[in-house]
Amino acid sequence: KGYSEFVLVERMFLPEQRVYRGDDLPEESDYFSILFARRSHA
Repeated sequence: KGYSEFVLVERMFLPEQRVYRGDDLPEESDYFSILFARRSHA
């Protein structure tokens, strides 16, 4: 009943933009980051 997918975007719309998915999420991220989480359908 939790979340099934995570996507972290660091520095969105900048040349240094980085996108992490699933198990590739870092322990820490840049100040300008967005975390997207998708909930599982039960």
